[in-house]
Amino acid sequence: MQENKKKEKPVATPPITPSIDIIRKEQQNSQEEKALEEIRGTTHKTKDFVSGTTKLETKVFHKKHNVPLYQPDIEAQISVGSLRNKEITTIASIDFNEMKKNGVSIPSEKWLTPFDRETLSVASSLYEAGNEFITPKMIFQVLAGNKKNVDMTPNIRDEIISSIDRLMGTIITINASGEVQAGWRQKAEYKGPLLPCKRISQEIVKLNGQEVIDCIQILGSSPLFDYARGINQISRTNVEMLNTPVNNTTENIMLKGYLLRQITSMKSTRSNLKPIIRYDTVYEYLGVNENDNDINHKKKDIRERVKKILSFWVESGLILGFEEEKEGKTIAKVKIIL
Repeated sequence: MQENKKKEKPVATPPITPSIDIIRKEQQNSQEEKALEEIRGTTHKTKDFVSGTTKLETKVFHKKHNVPLYQPDIEAQISVGSLRNKEITTIASIDFNEMKKNGVSIPSEKWLTPFDRETLSVASSLYEAGNEFITPKMIFQVLAGNKKNVDMTPNIRDEIISSIDRLMGTIITINASGEVQAGWRQKAEYKGPLLPCKRISQEIVKLNGQEVIDCIQILGSSPLFDYARGINQISRTNVEMLNTPVNNTTENIMLKGYLLRQITSMKSTRSNLKPIIRYDTVYEYLGVNENDNDINHKKKDIRERVKKILSFWVESGLILGFEEEKEGKTIAKVKIIL
């Protein structure tokens, strides 16, 4: 007789737990696939160079005037005008802490610069023209007046990138309730990064079918520009007015922007600005060091560049003419003929 064998029950196989190495490999592959995702977009040229002309903006970007704005835990009172002999003020403050979070080193003196103002103006102009994604090259092309075949030097590229880092990491808070009460504007509160944007680093970006680097995604309008728009203190000039016969160095970019804002403000029916540009104000704006050994040569060189720019604007029809004027033996100012 054969013995009846007991049927053995199948043994359940325990689930296999992936090793740490396998998990890491899968995560790495997933990240690599994500990194290869593409962002595609189309760029739009801007015809207008748009810039704010408010007193607050001048104080934000001009070292001489903005000291209270940069004091920790202090809200600066900015005089913006008067109504029935009563001074109207707006409260504003600037915070650099977001810059620290983004790993951007704060300038030792904690000043935003006139070059930052030009970067903000161009980025805002491009955003208004319908561009969500921009590059340093696009910014430089506008600063050069949409000049064809323009070459951007590595120094200018680095300065634009540094400027964007400062703008996106600087939070401004504005309380314009005094202006609302005066009936000048409807909105009182403005807050956010001077340039709301982010760097695109995990995706491939193709604009107009071509892969680009150093791409920036603009997330919205600048609160400083929104503040200026709220009272219609925005200047608009044809971008070609920036295509002047001077080299596009950092200093010349600041010089062109300063002169253009002054002239458009002079031409505004709402402005009482006299058609005079003082050279000492230009020197100060550009950060000229009065203790330099060749200070007289430096000032003369700046005046020559100012005349080149103004002559171009006469030919372009922006102004009718200009005349330099002396105070004693010193060439002190230039009168703009509008």
